[in-house]
Amino acid sequence: MAYEKQDLEERLIELRRQHQELLGETDQFNDTNLVNGTISATELRMNALEKEIKSVEKKLNKL
Repeated sequence: MAYEKQDLEERLIELRRQHQELLGETDQFNDTNLVNGTISATELRMNALEKEIKSVEKKLNKL
């Protein structure tokens, strides 16, 4: 179980790093609720990272 927790913690660190890099690459996000048009590839990646971060955090909290 210690290895699993360490793996999850390392994954969480990597996901947060990727999330921060992605935030740094873009200076604007338009309408994440699709009210005024389509969603960009960057926004899709951000959403995927945020979901995965939440999933890993949830698993860590259960350990």
